[in-house]
Amino acid sequence: MSQDTSHNDIEAMIEEEQRLVAFENHTQAWAGTLLDGIDTRISADAAISTALTEIIQLGGEAEALDLLERIKTRVLSGDLSPEHSVH
Repeated sequence: MSQDTSHNDIEAMIEEEQRLVAFENHTQAWAGTLLDGIDTRISADAAISTALTEIIQLGGEAEALDLLERIKTRVLSGDLSPEHSVH
């Protein structure tokens, strides 16, 4: 195995671990909003708006639009349906 491949594998593992931790943290926050009686759509709007604001600050509007397109693709493919979605 080349050093580049090994480095790429490590990077992929780190990214997946971060994705899992982020998912867990967001799941806990989401549960908190439900316990507070906040409507699901209001919570979703706030979460999406917060994420897009951060992405725009870091990478600009084009990066935010790219994220939205990836999410749209995932929705249309069923990747985010409750029985399929993990993170």
